[in-house]
Amino acid sequence: MAGRKLQALTLSGAAYFQDFNNTGNNPLTFSLNADYALSKRSRLYNSLGYVKNKRTSNLGFYDSGKSFGNTSPGQNQLGVVVGMRHIFQAVSKSWLNNALSHFT
Repeated sequence: MAGRKLQALTLSGAAYFQDFNNTGNNPLTFSLNADYALSKRSRLYNSLGYVKNKRTSNLGFYDSGKSFGNTSPGQNQLGVVVGMRHIFQAVSKSWLNNALSHFT
């Protein structure tokens, strides 16, 4: 099979600090992410996050559109996301019309 070789494992991490204008409610967020290619269109993914809230801050862990919700003020939160992603190949319009014509 011709083409470029897939990088099987991708790792990333980040740390975020939010300063809420001298309120002392400055949360810290840490996240680690792993993405493993099983094939050209299938991947396993994992995210681990920790939010350290201060005083009345109540931010929750948020990863790629998946929120774990807010916490009680001053409480910390740990979140884990694990999943599998598969990208289905698009079909051409002519193939779809041909397939549907058998049902009419």
